[in-house]
Amino acid sequence: TELLRLFFNNQIDLQQLVRSYAFDIVVSSIQACDELVKILSSQFEQIYYVDHIRKPLPGGNQALFLALKTSQAYLSLTIQTELMRQASRFGVVLGDAAPEASRSAIQASLHNLNHLIDKECARTTFNDLLDYLHQEKVIAYTPHGHLHELPRGATAVDFAYAASLFLGHHAISCRINGEQKPLSTPIANGQVVEIITDVLATPNPDWLSFVNTQKARRAIQNVLRNQDYADQILIGEEALDRALRLFNGSVKQLTADQWQFLLDWRQLPNKDALFEQIALGDLLPQLVANKLFNTSATASSDALIEGTEGIEVKYAHCCHPVYGDPIVSHLTRRGLIIHRIKCHNIHHEQHQHPANIMPVTWRAALPDRMRFNAFLRLDMLLDDEQISQAIYTARKINAGVENVFNEQGKTFFSIVISDRNHIAQVIREWRMLLHFPRIKRLLAPINALH
Repeated sequence: TELLRLFFNNQIDLQQLVRSYAFDIVVSSIQACDELVKILSSQFEQIYYVDHIRKPLPGGNQALFLALKTSQAYLSLTIQTELMRQASRFGVVLGDAAPEASRSAIQASLHNLNHLIDKECARTTFNDLLDYLHQEKVIAYTPHGHLHELPRGATAVDFAYAASLFLGHHAISCRINGEQKPLSTPIANGQVVEIITDVLATPNPDWLSFVNTQKARRAIQNVLRNQDYADQILIGEEALDRALRLFNGSVKQLTADQWQFLLDWRQLPNKDALFEQIALGDLLPQLVANKLFNTSATASSDALIEGTEGIEVKYAHCCHPVYGDPIVSHLTRRGLIIHRIKCHNIHHEQHQHPANIMPVTWRAALPDRMRFNAFLRLDMLLDDEQISQAIYTARKINAGVENVFNEQGKTFFSIVISDRNHIAQVIREWRMLLHFPRIKRLLAPINALH
């Protein structure tokens, strides 16, 4: 390939191109690769050399590429170890649309399980279990000293329902460590939370935009579905009006064309049907407002996140969410930004603008061959042979290595995988291979992985 490039750039003539030969050379070690390059370069004129052992090709292929000129011919050489040659035979990890796919994900082990779970109660129980296992926990206390364990990112409403259905259904505000706070406030570890109630109060559909636990979500939806139809219409209209304020609008200001746009989008006969969906928790009013005022949505935006058809969805570069990660979305005028729940930026936004934070879930089934990036740090300095072994091991389980570098006694990898479980599999394999070093997944690459 390099000789063809030189020919078309008029750097070599046709005879030189015709007298060109290509060889694949397999040696015993990386040190042997380097020594062979040194010997050949000392005896022949070197016209091209690229080291893709230390900087693997996308997907993880490794080799030294060398082009030499002799008195009678041109030689194009690919030099690699047996381990590298075997790794290259595992197939292509990155698809043709790798940059787009790197922001996407696929359904992994849960795909088959979904076919086995038919009853809604079993499915809900299974989802609750996954939520509990995947999410980091916080411990909060009632004023009487009773503790409640909640997933990280849970709000005062989640705490209220964890304590009792009565507190949840009749909550109107809360005190956190003695300070008055809105119910959308996220709970931090070790805080004392007091829920203030009113027996005449009922759950607000706006709560569905920030609750983080399945228990709270189901309880709120059950109450909303049992309300009178007239009350549902009024509640839905008020919730949409509050959501439109983010865009400096209101329900009364919507034109006939805007209403028709929304009804066509949801395939509904009238406004009341839209208000009813909002009141029942089947449709978040924030998504309605975003759909109405955000005209830059793309068809690909709804491929991964449940319930975001027609809404532009982007994935935060500060935390690189992966399919299977506990996630939350940040509502902006440009669409939804998806973050991992443990992302520091989303924690800041939760405290500053809690009404703009919305829970989201991954879709149950996604297209095959989707890939995205994750970043790992090994708390040990790997040499070239160990890096090559790590790449080979990753390729065996259909993972790729896009980049790797050593810094301050640690080794950093940018890997290409299919989902959260795939990351765990890579980590397990590498720990076994390298005698159990500490391996940590990073929220974002260090120094852009050079």
